[in-house]
Amino acid sequence: PLRVLRAVRFSVRYDMDLSEDIRSAAQSPEVHRSLHLKVSRERVGKELEGCLTGKGARPGRALDLVAQLKLAGSVFTFPPGADATVSGRLVGKDYDGCPDDLAQHREHGWEEAAETIRILPRVLESHNDELQMEKEAGEDLACDSTAETDPAGNVTTDAARSGIERVHSSSTVASSTAGPLLHCHRQKSFSMASSVDMRLVHLSTFLLPFRELVFLDKKKRRVTVISHMIKEGIKFKNRDCLAMDNMMANLDTMRSILIKLRQESVRARQCGEEGEYPQLPKICRLETGMLLREVRELWVTLLLQATVSEMRVIELSDGRSCPAGTTADDALQTARDFYRAVRAEGLDGCWRNRPLINGSEIMAQLGVPRGPEVSAYIQEQIEWMLLNPNGSKDECELHLRNVKRKREMEAGKTTDEQNEMNLGVSDGGQFSPVAPGSESKHLSKRRHVESMDISDCDAMPKL
Repeated sequence: PLRVLRAVRFSVRYDMDLSEDIRSAAQSPEVHRSLHLKVSRERVGKELEGCLTGKGARPGRALDLVAQLKLAGSVFTFPPGADATVSGRLVGKDYDGCPDDLAQHREHGWEEAAETIRILPRVLESHNDELQMEKEAGEDLACDSTAETDPAGNVTTDAARSGIERVHSSSTVASSTAGPLLHCHRQKSFSMASSVDMRLVHLSTFLLPFRELVFLDKKKRRVTVISHMIKEGIKFKNRDCLAMDNMMANLDTMRSILIKLRQESVRARQCGEEGEYPQLPKICRLETGMLLREVRELWVTLLLQATVSEMRVIELSDGRSCPAGTTADDALQTARDFYRAVRAEGLDGCWRNRPLINGSEIMAQLGVPRGPEVSAYIQEQIEWMLLNPNGSKDECELHLRNVKRKREMEAGKTTDEQNEMNLGVSDGGQFSPVAPGSESKHLSKRRHVESMDISDCDAMPKL
C-alpha cells in the first residue's frame, strides 16, 4: 500500500503522469484500508516528507494528487472513534450524523482541501514578486546618500515609510505590482527575520478545512483534529505540531487585520479616492505587534495561509459575505500592503526586543512585590514599546509609574467601596440584611448608648 505514495512522490518529482492502472489501484478502498491499518505511521510520514521537501519536490501538486486519489483520509488519519468523539464544524456544517454521513462529510472536507491548495501557487507567486522588488529596492537604498538615519546609522522609520510610499504611489489599484521596501538598513539584525516555511504553508493550507474540529483525548483535554493528524497520523516532530497549532489559533486574528485593510482600500476605490489608495496603509502597531509576538518567525507563513483563506471565501461568497467589488486580486494586494507595512514599521523581528526594564528593576524601582504583578508590568511595558518604538528607558519607567499610580487609585477606590458596603452591613444601614425591628439585643444596646444625651452623661456621678 505504501507504494501508492511513492508513486505520487516520483510522479511529482519527475513530472510524470500516473497511468490509469496506478490511478485505479490507488483509489481502491482495499488499498486505502491497508494503508490506514497495516503500514506504520512513521513510514507514511517519511513518504509524505519526501513529497514536501527535497530536490524537485512540488508539495502543492503532491497534496493535490493525494486528494484526487482519495488517499488523504488514509494519510492524515482522524483519531480513533472519531464518529463519536469529534465535534465542531467542517465545510460550514456541524460534524454529526450517522457513520455514513460522517464519512461523506470528511470526503467533502478533502475535496475542499484540494480546492484550497490550488490557490496557494498564485499567492506564492505574488509574494515572490514582492520579495524580488524588495531586493531591488534595497540595492537602491544602499546608494541613497540622502536617506535620513539615526545615530546608529540605520534608516529611520519615517524615512523608510516615505520611501515606500513614493514608490507605492506610482502603482495602480488594479495592478499586482507593488512598491518595494526601502528600509533594509534600518534594523540590520531584523532585516528578513522571517521567511516562508514551505512545508508548513502547504500543510496548513491543505488541512485548513479541518481547523474547527476538536476531540477529547484520554486525559479529557480538548485537542484539535489537525494536531492529531500531524503528531499521530504522519508522526511529524512535536515542533511541527506546535507550529501548526500556533498558526491555526492565530489565523482569525490575521484574517481580521487583512479584512479591515481590504475593506478600507475597496471603500476608497469605490468612493473615487484614487489618490488615497496607493498610499502605504497605516496598520495598528499594537495589534500587529502582539500578533507577531505570538507567531514569531511564522508570521509570513501565516500571512500567506490567511490570504489563501480569504481568496477562497471570496470565491465562494458570490458577493454575499464580501463587499461588492471585492476580488481575489484585492486579497493579494492587501497581503502585499500588509507585508510592506510591517517591514516599514520595523515590526519584523519585534519578538526579539528585550524589555527596557527587567523584572528585578521593576521590583526595585517601582516597589512591586515578586510574583504575577511583575509579569503584568512587563506586559504593559511590551505594549508601550510597540506603540513607542523610539521611546527611552526613562520614558518607559515614567509610563510604568503612571500605570502603577492609576492601579493604586483604582484599588483604593475599590477598597473604599467595599468598606462602605461593610459599614452598611454592620450598623444596620440601608444595605444591612438585618430587618428593622429585628435588631439583636447587642445592637439595640449600642444604639441606646450612642443616643444618650450629653447632659445625662454629665449628670452621672464621677469616680
